[in-house]
Amino acid sequence: SEAKVLTVSGFELRTKAAEAGMEASLNLLENTAEGTICLRLPDLGPLSEFAGRPLGGSLSLDAQIKGPLVNPRITAQARGHKIKLGDRDLPDVRMAVSARDLLQRPAGQVRIDLSAQKRTLQALGDFLLDRGDLRLSRLSLKAPGAEISGDLRIATDNPVAEGRLKGRFDDLELLSVWLGEAVGGSAAFEAEFSRKAGAQDLVAALYAKELTTRFGDAGEVALQVQLA
Repeated sequence: SEAKVLTVSGFELRTKAAEAGMEASLNLLENTAEGTICLRLPDLGPLSEFAGRPLGGSLSLDAQIKGPLVNPRITAQARGHKIKLGDRDLPDVRMAVSARDLLQRPAGQVRIDLSAQKRTLQALGDFLLDRGDLRLSRLSLKAPGAEISGDLRIATDNPVAEGRLKGRFDDLELLSVWLGEAVGGSAAFEAEFSRKAGAQDLVAALYAKELTTRFGDAGEVALQVQLA
């Protein structure tokens, strides 16, 4: 009945630093909820002291919640415009997250798109938080001439990772905008992470060709690394 539904409509909060709004309904008979939340930060500059580095640009966030109170599903989209992080400039930042089962075994998907100098870097993957382990699966990071993929499991009580990552970089010069310095050449790597006696173990192979960096140039580089 209508008496069993609580509704919040047209809620707004405005300050000099932020604007927020909310629409929500709660069905007490079916124990379900549905609503939207929006947040606007027109100037990130005042948050620089809190972040410990210079910030700039604007940020907007829109989130939707729907489903049973004990297991709602949440989707959220964020967008940054002319973002400044220290000495890094990111003209366009977009992020999308969907999550479910937040109270027991939070799981979902995340996607991040960064654009700068007409180049886009995209990262996406699935996540699951289960019994103190954060599992990241179907990880993918793509940029012009580059791709990294793999799966990882990270203990939340001890930052030790297990899993594999592999990647290729056809033209490292295209990544200079993200690395913050000029590099060139091509490279590929494979890395396997494991846990031994509660400590991090890493076995990795790196191959690079016609490598150029601020430290010097190298025609060909092949490395085998093992950390235990």
